[in-house]
Amino acid sequence: MGGGGEIAGEDGSVADLGEWGVIAALKARMPAGALTTVGIGDDSAVVTTPSGSVVAAVDLLIEGRHFRREWSSAYDVGVKAAARSLVDIAAMGAVSTALLVALATPGSVPARWAADLAAGLAFEATRAGAGVVGGDTARAEAITLSVTALGDLQGRPPVLRSGARPGDVIAVAGTLGHAAAGLALLTAGIAQPPEAPSSPGALSSLVTAQLRPAPPYDAGPEAARLGATAMIDVSDGLLADLGHVAAASGVRVNVHTSRLAPGTALREAAASLPASGASSRTNPAYSPPPIPLEVTKAATREFPGAAGPQDSPAGVAGEGRLAAMALEWVLTGGEDHGLVAAFPPEVTLPARWRVIGEVLSGTGVTVDGARTRARAAGSTSADQPRRPPPADPPLAPPTRYPPPADPAPPLPAARQHRPRQNRHFMKFPAAASPGQRCWIDDHAMAWPAIHYLQEAARRRRIPGTETSRRATVAHRLAGLLGRPSG
Repeated sequence: MGGGGEIAGEDGSVADLGEWGVIAALKARMPAGALTTVGIGDDSAVVTTPSGSVVAAVDLLIEGRHFRREWSSAYDVGVKAAARSLVDIAAMGAVSTALLVALATPGSVPARWAADLAAGLAFEATRAGAGVVGGDTARAEAITLSVTALGDLQGRPPVLRSGARPGDVIAVAGTLGHAAAGLALLTAGIAQPPEAPSSPGALSSLVTAQLRPAPPYDAGPEAARLGATAMIDVSDGLLADLGHVAAASGVRVNVHTSRLAPGTALREAAASLPASGASSRTNPAYSPPPIPLEVTKAATREFPGAAGPQDSPAGVAGEGRLAAMALEWVLTGGEDHGLVAAFPPEVTLPARWRVIGEVLSGTGVTVDGARTRARAAGSTSADQPRRPPPADPPLAPPTRYPPPADPAPPLPAARQHRPRQNRHFMKFPAAASPGQRCWIDDHAMAWPAIHYLQEAARRRRIPGTETSRRATVAHRLAGLLGRPSG
């Protein structure tokens, strides 16, 4: 095995090997796992479950969305794919037992790439104590990798997101912000993958955190044994993932930036980037929300001689700007895959668990007591301060649609409406003017009336009745179209 886990001696492409050749090459490199009784080669795998319960998680990686081959070696992709699923098992307080891997690739992918991918999967599975027991292969336009992880609770109840209670402390195991900083460096072209000899040591470690995350798997069962009340892995960012816990538990989670001081490596990364920074997510469309302005201003005070607070995060200058950027990676950058958990306050935590906040009554997530300016994933709209909605323009009465260019053919005799009986009317209390009556004389007026009444119902905003009222009105009016009268 060479640098980055590359395996020599694999010639040709995946198409040359064929499906069975790929399976044989993968099987030769996959660990079986201690609890596997039937592994790769049969119709299904058989894995022992000592506790009688199976914990299962699945994750999907797609080339171009979750990884890029110009950045990631096949070994990197294998490590990352396994880690993303295995850490979900740990976040439930379980130990990993097995992986199932489904791989789809273009036929032109080199066979050596598939072999290196298998090596990365095998390395991370072994590190977590799991085996690779089966899967599938197929041909596809882009490389797609699905990894299903199985785990065992060892007789303990699962640690869910919904168990946090006011008074608990929030603690984290693993790194925060390193993967986001590594992605920013790769995106800016400043740092190279870890094998590149020109990459500085500190920056290279951040890139490694992005390409080959190393979750603390054993911290999950450890937290369960310590009595953790809620737990989640940090995949979408600390604030976003704590938002899931807050929403599921019906509590407010507050974190303290004084306990999240970014390390030297993050500050060096921030110093090497342009002042505008870079997105901390693989897809720019999923860039994290900005952190509260007052928190950004506070970050400038971490450094002696830093410029004073400015009017916006972008305006923070000098060393203060570097601190603010590093802190944003810590709070909102994802893909480190550490674990964050809530514990009863009386629990004595091991050194690797850093207390960073507490659980309070309320909803949502706060940073040093301040709400984030954009809603974190998992929080509800009620968590954020609201501005009054803009005033609606005057509601114009419905008007008849323009007649079609070609006259419609006459209806069959059985569906023709008698003129007098066709003047259906209903009284709509949700309309703009209470008591207003609406007559439906022809098809061209029916749909404008539906839209009009739906908007009128929306503007009345009658609690508990808006949805049903609009649906009922639309249904009754739509029933008039083409319905025989009488």
